[in-house]
Amino acid sequence: MLELAQDPEKTYNALLEDGKRAMKEGANVLILRCTGMTGTAKRLTEELGTPVLEGEGLALALAQMFVDVGLAHSKLAFRYPPEKKRTFPEY
Repeated sequence: MLELAQDPEKTYNALLEDGKRAMKEGANVLILRCTGMTGTAKRLTEELGTPVLEGEGLALALAQMFVDVGLAHSKLAFRYPPEKKRTFPEY
């Protein structure tokens, strides 16, 4: 992460080259998985001509979609926790 901040242009150029290589190998979309690269997807999309997505944006969009359609996690896989008995100290 530190290297990303120290030389963002070097990092961008490395991503651009990796993206070109991935596309030559058949990739149709690229997904950046580090929040340290936030903001580079649009520029990469324009230069590469293929969609470049940011992981944190995808996670937020998925969460929003779940809310919008009223979905929640499975109650079979993730049960409700047992009810807690709350006690308060007496002063």
